[in-house]
Amino acid sequence: MLQLGVVGSGDVARRWYAPLISRLTQCRIVAISSSDGVSASKLAQEFGIGYACAGYKEVVERNDVDAVLICAPTDLHDPVARYALDRRKHVLVEKPLCGDYASTRALLRTASQSDTVFYPAFNNYFRDENAWLRALVLGGVLGQTELIDFHWYRKSRDPQPSWFRSKRRAGGGVLMDLGTHLIHLALSMAPERSSFRAFAHLKTRDSGDDAVDDVCMGQVILDNKCSISIRLGWDLEMAASTLVGLRVVGGRSVATTADYQGARTNGFAFMIEDFINHIEQGIQPDLRLTDDTMQTVQALYTSADTHAEVAGAFLGARKEIAS
Repeated sequence: MLQLGVVGSGDVARRWYAPLISRLTQCRIVAISSSDGVSASKLAQEFGIGYACAGYKEVVERNDVDAVLICAPTDLHDPVARYALDRRKHVLVEKPLCGDYASTRALLRTASQSDTVFYPAFNNYFRDENAWLRALVLGGVLGQTELIDFHWYRKSRDPQPSWFRSKRRAGGGVLMDLGTHLIHLALSMAPERSSFRAFAHLKTRDSGDDAVDDVCMGQVILDNKCSISIRLGWDLEMAASTLVGLRVVGGRSVATTADYQGARTNGFAFMIEDFINHIEQGIQPDLRLTDDTMQTVQALYTSADTHAEVAGAFLGARKEIAS
């Protein structure tokens, strides 16, 4: 049985990882940590986890931990991941991988040279409706992709941890939080991508250098052929708690996630099983997709700061190796 250590005991660990893993037979959580140890102890008691502590090093160093799940604030992802990789642990890291692209690129380069599995976690990639739409696109059912249009709007998220609205700690706001999911998904539908042009406008409600973006309007042009349209918002006055949609316009047809008629899950269970499968098979996931996602996010932030279009080449076109 695969034995897991969890670093971080906040919302994502409490609501998704701990409950889902407690029902699996292939793995179990044997240790968990939080910054002060208090919330980790509460979660350990609730889910029968044998060891809880403050800080991450004790969890990573345990001989009975085969893999580390990093569910800590974004600014801790890089140091915890490197500490775990140095100790030859398999690693799953919640998105965004790091708060800036340079750190992401450096961490992915290190991870690609490891003999353990390094797994960036994007649960929305595994949502049933998203997987269905991606299969239509990659199967050529819609024809040549011309437009990928997505939006994700949310009401107030309460309570929010203090780090979540700190640019220094989180790396960004709604674009970093919600946009990474959808850009990752959009790029997965364009496997032959080589270049991009990006432009974005961001709105920040709070003041100060550490404030994060609350609204994002952006566009990414892939290879001068396909346009990705981006609309994101936090803390919006609306009746529903969240509104999310994805539409793909092809040369022959149009499809949206609203057209999907099957079961719908948030993808976490499928993602955890995929992580376990990668470990069992001894193969790395496609780290180029994560690299391209975070490069695109960085380009959108740069565009918003400079009020100018930002162009670039994706990892495969640069002929670098990330996996």
